[in-house]
Amino acid sequence: MIRISQVSKHFISRTGSHHALDSVSLDIADGQFVCLVGPSGCGKSTLLNLIAGLEMPDSGSVTVFDTPVTAPGPDRSVMFQDSALFPWLSVRKNVEFGLELANVPRSEWQGRVETFLKKVHLWRFRDAYVHELSGGMRQRVALARSLAPDPRVLLMDEPFASLDAQTRDVLHVELQEIWRATQKTVVFVTHNVREAVRLGDRVIMLATRPGRIKHDVKIDLARPRESEGDVAYYVGRIMKELKVEVDKVMREEMGDAWQPTPGDLPSGPTGGVGGGI
Repeated sequence: MIRISQVSKHFISRTGSHHALDSVSLDIADGQFVCLVGPSGCGKSTLLNLIAGLEMPDSGSVTVFDTPVTAPGPDRSVMFQDSALFPWLSVRKNVEFGLELANVPRSEWQGRVETFLKKVHLWRFRDAYVHELSGGMRQRVALARSLAPDPRVLLMDEPFASLDAQTRDVLHVELQEIWRATQKTVVFVTHNVREAVRLGDRVIMLATRPGRIKHDVKIDLARPRESEGDVAYYVGRIMKELKVEVDKVMREEMGDAWQPTPGDLPSGPTGGVGGGI
């Protein structure tokens, strides 16, 4: 459904040119739940923005069902870390705003709003305002707003990163239930490897900048993924590779100052920061 072919992307800043992605190629099938992980600055969000049409590649191409992505479109909804709700609008009106942007006929609004607020268990809060909601409830409203226009692709950029662990686990369950019911294609960016393993059919690990695909791990676990032992196996496997990339980032950002004096920090067999913690 989504095809990313030899995509490269640079950004120009006051400090020079930043090579965000280098010759990235990735195919995502219709209905797959794919998670992107990697160290900070490896291009995860940039790749998501290219699929969304919020950025254009310097070279290569991005297509959805063989149609080149040249701009944002109603076939792709984006959900960010911040819920980005309008505080002067009620829950219902925030979801309706998404429908208006997608040019959904007004005659369909009531039915869609009710359907998706019920899916995220917020129908009884339909007339509440943003300041009356918890952080988890706000993200559920944002999820309902993203799903209500019936996009083919849901793009999620660390949507649960600011939430506490208990709320995040509840939303993991709700998101998986909605995904199974709607069969949307989901691309989910996260720094949390456990979150990626719990949610994804595949976990794509990007290497240190310039971003390149280092590993594509198929998560062969039945859903719902309640067994921490099974999840932990995949988490350990991915974390082992991810730690190598994180160490590279630390060396690059801190230079010689990063190197610990022997014995100053606990370390595991690989000798990296925090390896023995």
